[in-house]
Amino acid sequence: MTPPDTAHGELVPIGAFAQRTGLTASALRFYADSSLLTPATIDASTGYRLYSTSQETRAITLRRLREIGMSLADIRTVLDAEPTVARDLIDDHVRTVTTEAARTRREAAAIATAIAAESTTVVCALRGPILAAAIGQVLTATARDAAHPVLDGVEFRFEDGAMTLTSTDRYRISSRSLPAVEPSNTRWSGTVCAGDLRDGLSDLARGGVVGIEAGTGTVRFRLTGRDDLWCRLLDDPFPSHRAMVDALPPVTTRASVATSAVLQSLEGCVGERVLLDVTSTALVLSDAASAGVSTVPADICGPPVEMCFELSTLYPAVSVSIGAELLLDVRAADLPMTVRSADCGDLTTMVMPVFVG
Repeated sequence: MTPPDTAHGELVPIGAFAQRTGLTASALRFYADSSLLTPATIDASTGYRLYSTSQETRAITLRRLREIGMSLADIRTVLDAEPTVARDLIDDHVRTVTTEAARTRREAAAIATAIAAESTTVVCALRGPILAAAIGQVLTATARDAAHPVLDGVEFRFEDGAMTLTSTDRYRISSRSLPAVEPSNTRWSGTVCAGDLRDGLSDLARGGVVGIEAGTGTVRFRLTGRDDLWCRLLDDPFPSHRAMVDALPPVTTRASVATSAVLQSLEGCVGERVLLDVTSTALVLSDAASAGVSTVPADICGPPVEMCFELSTLYPAVSVSIGAELLLDVRAADLPMTVRSADCGDLTTMVMPVFVG
């Protein structure tokens, strides 16, 4: 961004310019002394600083960059850079701030626990790379909802020697079970903040065997050779999904199909909704927005059925599946369809269809 052309525009006193740009007069004086935003002219007899209205864009941009915590040195570089370079510099700043915020959250959780001298309960131990992969898979079904903050969490439930991770955005339920490294009779459940888990995925993936310990309001992931990961537990109860799943009727139609072929068909859709026609020999996916039709050969058992899904709901369920083959379990056109791997049944996602009038 090149310096503004102060040869054009109306000259206004510092007070008026401050009101127009959202900066204080003292801030304008400071930026002038820093050579970030100098007045268009200074009255020789009175010393009054006058700014040109053509400088408003630079002044407002400067203020907004300060509001996101950018240093004066970096602001100077951004203001004097070409637009594409300026955007890259801003993106770099956001990445730095985001990383630091994640580190601060983890440290804050650890400090709060230490201050309270809280003891934690050992739950189980899981293999880090497998745990990280499972978390990444179920995170796709979380949602940020101010009215229901628990939807931005992952339920961890340990019982019968296995940890089950579950998430839901009310349109999908994604679940994966992982066996513990060693047998344990412990029973525990808690809803872990999705943002904290997302920030710690890379550490978990390199953590070898990860020990999980539960405290009050936090869960601790003990990592070998690395700082432990602390995540917040959400207060609200996790949605009661198990009763709903258990009450579903039996599967009537099952399709086995190549995962890559379904993904390729979905990636070609441009509309918000996808029609899925399960015939006797294939899946026919159509996109009403583009009138495109894709036929994917499949091994199908059961009667034909037609369903409709939001693309934003169905695609993530397919994209995180494990293995080359996908199983689709259909109960009825208006009931959830289960998407799971033909090779690894411990990851399942239930996807709600939408009604087409």
